[in-house]
Amino acid sequence: MSQLNTPLSDQEIDELNRFLLERIPEEEANAAVEGVDEGVLDISELDGFLTAIVSGPQPLKPSEWLPVLWGEYEPAWGSNAEAEATISLVLRHMNAIVNTLVEAPEEFEPIVLEVEEEEATITSVEEWCLGYMKGVSLAMSAWQQGGQEVMDLLFPVMVFTTEEGRSSLARLDAQELDTLKRSLPTTVRKLYAFWQRRRALASVPFSHSEPQVGRNDPCPCGSGKKFKKCCLH
Repeated sequence: MSQLNTPLSDQEIDELNRFLLERIPEEEANAAVEGVDEGVLDISELDGFLTAIVSGPQPLKPSEWLPVLWGEYEPAWGSNAEAEATISLVLRHMNAIVNTLVEAPEEFEPIVLEVEEEEATITSVEEWCLGYMKGVSLAMSAWQQGGQEVMDLLFPVMVFTTEEGRSSLARLDAQELDTLKRSLPTTVRKLYAFWQRRRALASVPFSHSEPQVGRNDPCPCGSGKKFKKCCLH
């Protein structure tokens, strides 16, 4: 197994999470300037972001999504080795997501946060959903070509990322909210399968249902001329 196909260990996931959390200078993070794009901020958001990228209608190059990952805070790398080591962690995690969706889709689980709230542990999926929609936004027009089916499938993700969606979530009871959160792995599998089918259909070569007309055959338009002297011309 090549190094880039080796899944991250728990220690490496923690390392990548710390890097994302700490890459923005503390004084700037505390300022929270409105309109400043901070990029992807933690491992849960990164997991959602990468999942959308590998699940979508078209392949994207790192040069297309890395700027979105960093936002306006591209890391000031200490060395090329440091940059390569960190980006390698990101690519390995991306490849692990792909391998799971291809080889064992039923085992896919998003990385979500556990938050202590009023002496209870709450599963927070908002960061993961925000990351997923950031990935979708990279090719939004292509995603929209999936029509209403894709929009319906995206609903459990989008509902956690908008003010209107959060208002509707407030009207759900605890069991309904938990059911919606638990639907995310199924949503991912269905979206991945949808776009894989679309890609497969797009790659099927065109074939003629009727034999092709030769250059010296009578033109099928009925003119009486040879094809090369008529419609082929």
